[in-house]
Amino acid sequence: MAEIIYLEGSGKRAELPENLFLRFMCLEPTRKSFQGFANLYGTLDCGVEEPVSAWQSEREAFRKAVFLWQFIEGTTGIPAREDEDILGMFPDLFDALEDEVVDAGVLALELFPKAGWTVEALGAHSMLHGIVSDRLRDRMEANLVSDFDRLSLRAEPFSVCTAGKMWLQLTNAVNEKWKLRKCHWCRTPFRLKDPRAMYCSPSCKTSAIRARRAKK
Repeated sequence: MAEIIYLEGSGKRAELPENLFLRFMCLEPTRKSFQGFANLYGTLDCGVEEPVSAWQSEREAFRKAVFLWQFIEGTTGIPAREDEDILGMFPDLFDALEDEVVDAGVLALELFPKAGWTVEALGAHSMLHGIVSDRLRDRMEANLVSDFDRLSLRAEPFSVCTAGKMWLQLTNAVNEKWKLRKCHWCRTPFRLKDPRAMYCSPSCKTSAIRARRAKK
């Protein structure tokens, strides 16, 4: 019998932090871990019951997408700091995706011969586009927004389901060129806004301080 993630309760869910897609990616691929996430933020597609296998597939898709994003950003060299070596979190994907990235790059290079990118970077970009496009299909809608100060109309994408919201978070992170750092406590990557920041949240900072005090 397949393991199931349940939508428990009907109360208000926790507000989604901007790096929720990174937290989801770092979850242990177990029912217990996924259920804890669902209790806080809801199920991936607002279902009352969702198979664990679907959650594992979603988590792996995020891992691949973040890996490809960081690969494109040129972090394959020696990082300035160990806690900024995001690619080091994916030792299994280097070999698993190497041939696929090159093949995708060769094909993309035929379509965009003047792109000015390496074959590998172009292939990673093509694969990233494919993953995000596939995962947002049927999960994204858009509102038409009018600016009455000047003649302007724009479409703002949104999603009602948790998975769609996380994929939109990732697209925004890519477009806004987030710099990432791994939390010194939980090791989850977070958006680095202050170069002095070492923790992804106040709770992690508090836990680290308590741990240091306990050792004294």
